Amino acid sequence: MSSSDPTDEIRLFAVRLLENIDIDDLDGDVDNSDEYKSLMHGEPPIIEKAATFDDEVDYIAQFLESFKDDEKGTREDKLKATCLVARTQDLVDRYQNAMKNNDKKTARIEHDAALQRVMIDLLSDHTELFKQFSDNPSFKKWLGDTIFGVTYQQQAEQSATETNHGR
Repeated sequence: MSSSDPTDEIRLFAVRLLENIDIDDLDGDVDNSDEYKSLMHGEPPIIEKAATFDDEVDYIAQFLESFKDDEKGTREDKLKATCLVARTQDLVDRYQNAMKNNDKKTARIEHDAALQRVMIDLLSDHTELFKQFSDNPSFKKWLGDTIFGVTYQQQAEQSATETNHGR
């Protein structure tokens, strides 16, 4: 048995997904899922839905961060035993890239510092804009949130495109 063999809980989940769907057994008959077996047991699969890709990445990061050393094993062992399943390899690659390189909180800190530098550079030509940015906290928050939202999403899409073309 290899580490890629599914647990009985995952097998049962997969079989339920395929209930009432005829699957060709490649011998000209319909596959009989009653014959599937698994020798291992484990946690049932976790199914979560999120509104956006960023929400998905945040959930995954929080889930992985929740792993602690305990009687069930070390955090490192739990991470090694975790499998993320996505609809496409592209999504798996995007998740990996986001987890490795695009920590949203770090990106926001860097963004806010860059925005501050840009606003200072605009001071001489756009004094009203700079005044609003400096004196009006709600305007500063709105401008920062708007620019970050657009640039962060574009960066994630660009990273995904570059990953696909770099294969």
